[in-house]
Amino acid sequence: MNNLRNRFHKQEDPQINQSGWITTFNDLMTQLTVFFVLIFSLSTTNILDIQSARISLQAGLGIFEAGNKTSVGLMEPLTSYDISTEIFMKQLEETIEAVNSEPDIGVLYTEKGIIITLDESLLFNSGSAEVNPESFNALDSISQNILNKISNPVRVEGHTDNVPIMNDDFASNWELSTARAVNVLKYLADKDNVSSKRLSAVGYGESKPLSQNNTVKSRKKNRRVDLVITTDEKN
Repeated sequence: MNNLRNRFHKQEDPQINQSGWITTFNDLMTQLTVFFVLIFSLSTTNILDIQSARISLQAGLGIFEAGNKTSVGLMEPLTSYDISTEIFMKQLEETIEAVNSEPDIGVLYTEKGIIITLDESLLFNSGSAEVNPESFNALDSISQNILNKISNPVRVEGHTDNVPIMNDDFASNWELSTARAVNVLKYLADKDNVSSKRLSAVGYGESKPLSQNNTVKSRKKNRRVDLVITTDEKN
């Protein structure tokens, strides 16, 4: 009888850890906590990025209403991804309208970035690469209200039509388009203080037309300088 009683009242092995499940439970809770903190951090960062971009754009570029500009001090430099926002595009178009040169300036949004197209008639005399003083106000406005408010690289591209150049200054449209791009770049860097580290110039001649060179109007459209605000340092 005593043996049977001893079997039912056998004491537990003191070496067995009865609280081991608590360690596993604590590890699980720790991992869950880290997971939810990470999810919360990611969602909060996205919201803050959007708000920061919105505030920077509004403060940096100003507010345009009924053709008038209200200047606001720049709070902080914008970063390269900001130019893809709808707010930037809207204010960019309003800035171009404020230049009061709509027939000679165009804006195009592409995957590579924003292209501001300046007509030859605004910038140069026929066959010349010297920047006309009449275009200074337009270039100044674009620089002050756009280029100097962002940190993106800017590529200045020169383009011509397919009519061969006939003067002693340039041997071909390649030289003419390149000289025009370089002179616009120099004006932006020297007069408007756009950082030269962000600027590059290239001449494409007649190789990248916007329309066929079969009419006077289409050839005029192809004679241009493009300011390409790129979204990537490699573009």
